[in-house]
Amino acid sequence: MVENAEERSSELGFPIVYIYCDQAELDTLIASSILGSFVKQLLFRLDILRIPWPCLLREKLERDFRQGRKNLLPHELTNILLELLPSFDKAIFFVDGLDECAPKESDQVLHSLERLLRDRSAKLKIFVASRKEIDVGRYLSGCMHISVSEENIASDIRLYVEKAVAINIVTKGLTSTPSVIQDIKTSLIKGSQGM
Repeated sequence: MVENAEERSSELGFPIVYIYCDQAELDTLIASSILGSFVKQLLFRLDILRIPWPCLLREKLERDFRQGRKNLLPHELTNILLELLPSFDKAIFFVDGLDECAPKESDQVLHSLERLLRDRSAKLKIFVASRKEIDVGRYLSGCMHISVSEENIASDIRLYVEKAVAINIVTKGLTSTPSVIQDIKTSLIKGSQGM
């Protein structure tokens, strides 16, 4: 989905920003890092499109850097995003795995996204993928909720595992024993737990 959106964004000239919250990368679980990643991606997009940064923003970031402030607070990063978004006709934000974050961090991210959506000068669409534990609708009222159950995606997982095993095990000659290949597929499918 993200790849498709990025491809369209290149054609149409609007930014797609993306973060995957991953327990293996602790900085992706902190609200200021998530929001900071969005800022960096938008600034990078401005540079690609040769759109000048907002003057006051450049001055503020340079001043903060000179003062040794390399990490900004979530509300400061949200303010920067509010300054950057009007530079684009529209933007799409993807947040994947928000449930991996501690509740305080996910609440800060959702609160910031809520602020961004309330600002009508920002033509923004947001996609948040998370387990049910995170109440996205509490912050992003009117959001569409799409429930994905293990039953709904079992065939997709099976198809993906079949293809991945064929590419990574069979074609690389790691094994050709049908019973071993089947055990690997069964273990991967069971281990996916609907993910």
